Amino acid sequence: MKFISISVTSWNRKEMTEYCIHSILKNTPREKFELIVVDNQSTDGAIPMLRKMHHDGLIDKLYINQQDTLLGTAINMAWREADPRAEWLMSVSNDYFVMSNWFDNLNHVIKDLNLEYALAHWLIGGYKPGLRQVMSTPSGGRYLKRRKTDNILFGGSLCLRKDIYEKYNIHFPENTVNSPYSVLLKQLQVMGLRGAELAKPCTLTQDCRFNDPRYREYYKNIHNRRRRSGEDRYLPIEAFTGGYTPFVKEYYEGTNYLNEKIWDGKVPFAREYEEGTLVR
Repeated sequence: MKFISISVTSWNRKEMTEYCIHSILKNTPREKFELIVVDNQSTDGAIPMLRKMHHDGLIDKLYINQQDTLLGTAINMAWREADPRAEWLMSVSNDYFVMSNWFDNLNHVIKDLNLEYALAHWLIGGYKPGLRQVMSTPSGGRYLKRRKTDNILFGGSLCLRKDIYEKYNIHFPENTVNSPYSVLLKQLQVMGLRGAELAKPCTLTQDCRFNDPRYREYYKNIHNRRRRSGEDRYLPIEAFTGGYTPFVKEYYEGTNYLNEKIWDGKVPFAREYEEGTLVR
């Protein structure tokens, strides 16, 4: 992959947006990507922060929507503005971060498997459809073995080959009950496109349990706008460090992002995931 256009979509949760952007800058070869940020009218001070990052050259293109829009609308705007040099398009929600060596792993997997899209792994304690085996490609890329029973895909980070995007006029749904990522991924499956879900290293969600009390109103608004109750997504508050899932603080301190603190049943598959054997 010679060049990729990476877009981050944001709406509030300022500190998560900052973490997300800095993880991309830290863990991706700068000459290999452009960074586009689309903000949906954040009200928590994120916009001045983003404007400064754009002024300082950390963000290549910054778009502030004139009104608060849905996630799919923001992603579509970013992908329309992608650099002509881009061979791949990638969208990352602001509550994700990328791991070190994620870019090399992505390149190995898409090349060896001749992929047309790739989904990043969603490490979430409340989602337990069963363990899945980590597969290796000839060049050492890592992805998850797909099962016949995997009918539903989740995610907040998707890579799509740009020529496929242009050929089929692909776009994210802009008004849907479910996540626009899930809906689009189902469409890609129906189209018969070749895709895979990346294993570690990849991108990980920062706030996977929907239960930080500071974001209760945020999630309520999100799910109500999708015409579903926000209340049914709230889970018990547990295992959080400063409002985040426990591995985020350690990740940014440069230590192990998974550690014994979450090998106590809160994230059942953490040990297998860290050992590189089984996930989910």
